[in-house]
Amino acid sequence: MPPSSYDEADPPDRPHASVVCLDGKSPAVSPASKNLTEGTVTFLVGLALKLFTGGVEIPVLTLTKVGVVLMAVGGCLVLLGLVQAGTAAGSRH
Repeated sequence: MPPSSYDEADPPDRPHASVVCLDGKSPAVSPASKNLTEGTVTFLVGLALKLFTGGVEIPVLTLTKVGVVLMAVGGCLVLLGLVQAGTAAGSRH
């Protein structure tokens, strides 16, 4: 009989790697960290478009201009996340 990856008392449909809070629900991501992450990724994608698609031509849109717009949206999301983190930290005091 091969060794099992779970304890015999645990059912096999419940993986050990899952994180569960004390109330039985999975942990939620705060809106501030979500906006910071999304803003950073959006900004970096926009920066990559701006830097590396200068010679690419497609109809209607210029990829460098799309990159600038994505950088602006990403910057706004990062600022929103910072404001949310600041107000969340201020409300704890």
